Amino acid sequence: MTTGSVMVLGVTFLTLSYPYEATKRIVPSTLETKIAEKRPLSTSEIKSFEQKFALKAVDSKLLQLKLKDKWYFSKRNTSDHIDVISLSNYNELMALQHREQLKKLVLNEAVLVNYYASLAPVNESFTLKDGSQTLQVKKATNQNPFAFANSVVTVIVSDAKFNELAQKYPNASYAIVSFDGKNMRDNEKLVQAFKKLRSHTLVLMSGIN
Repeated sequence: MTTGSVMVLGVTFLTLSYPYEATKRIVPSTLETKIAEKRPLSTSEIKSFEQKFALKAVDSKLLQLKLKDKWYFSKRNTSDHIDVISLSNYNELMALQHREQLKKLVLNEAVLVNYYASLAPVNESFTLKDGSQTLQVKKATNQNPFAFANSVVTVIVSDAKFNELAQKYPNASYAIVSFDGKNMRDNEKLVQAFKKLRSHTLVLMSGIN
């Protein structure tokens, strides 16, 4: 067992004991922040962090789409929405986190990120609240691109499908910025620098001690 530290900046500090691989699933990147469109991180701010701390950043665009029916992502917990990400954006995050990328997806093919680590086959249908379309999911992955505190039901679609949904639901978009770098997961200077920059919805930092 190893101790993983999860920092929720400006809120609380948690120290959890998990196997190393499980800890990486809690917060897969060094630092991650969910950003509303009203308070985005500027390109210059992202570049400044990359240069000062030898980090690489991925600015992810997601769509939070409401569901017609709530979906159980665990035995007791439900979600009224899914977070949709494009395949290219997902693979960019996998490269950042040094994990295996997904292969090409066809237009109506979707992949669900498992909340619980499982290799069992899936057959899920997500009907959007307006009833306009249903996403069929027959594949799943255990490699979550984001902390589950930021995105608990993540669905990966082809770039073409993402662009189609983005045009149809322009007000559903939001961003998550992920930073990663060598030996940065327990860097206190990085934490303090980000706290001084601004306060976002939720900022997570994980360390392996």
